Amino acid sequence: MEAKDLIDIIIKIVGTTIPGYLAYYCLYKLNIIHPNKNRSEENKIILSTLTLLNCFFGLIILNRYQDKNIFGNVLVIFLIFFAVSIIVIPFFLPYIQKLFHSYLNYIRKQKGIGELDPIPIYKDVFHQEGTVRISVFTFSGSCVVTGKADAVPDDNQIDYFALKFTSNIENPEEWSETEVIKLYQDAERNALGKFTTYIDLEKSLKFYIFVEN
Repeated sequence: MEAKDLIDIIIKIVGTTIPGYLAYYCLYKLNIIHPNKNRSEENKIILSTLTLLNCFFGLIILNRYQDKNIFGNVLVIFLIFFAVSIIVIPFFLPYIQKLFHSYLNYIRKQKGIGELDPIPIYKDVFHQEGTVRISVFTFSGSCVVTGKADAVPDDNQIDYFALKFTSNIENPEEWSETEVIKLYQDAERNALGKFTTYIDLEKSLKFYIFVEN
């Protein structure tokens, strides 16, 4: 095998595997797949499957149409698979996922097992539109911080749990846990937003979240 043949093979493999990673990235950012830090092998399988499928079909197409038409060009195949990875797959997969979860929940219901929630609790609580007010308390009832959050991590399974607040941070000593709960509950009753409680047992913290309408 000559050097140019080896380079050609490497280019084909790289050109057909990159869209697989892009598909994984898009599906993760769109909350379609949910990597879990405690199941690293499962996450590797998902990424490897998407990458290898792209590589497999890409190489088949390239070998079939090599030197015959535009489908024998690595760049063309890369652009096609790129479009499929960031547009087609993220668009259609949620419908397939919804049907699949409906089927699983139907079977679980027949067996007397609780339903599965396709979205992890953290994302269900924090990934919402609107202005988010967060009050963080320890299990002993001490207020750590309260204020309006500019940003929260995409996923506490992957990212370090850090919160970005606006400059309007209130003095924690001025708020008791009871006052915060009552304030958010009253606001929810007045249809000003949605109040949710998130408990992080690992970090021994309670998050009171109010998402304004």
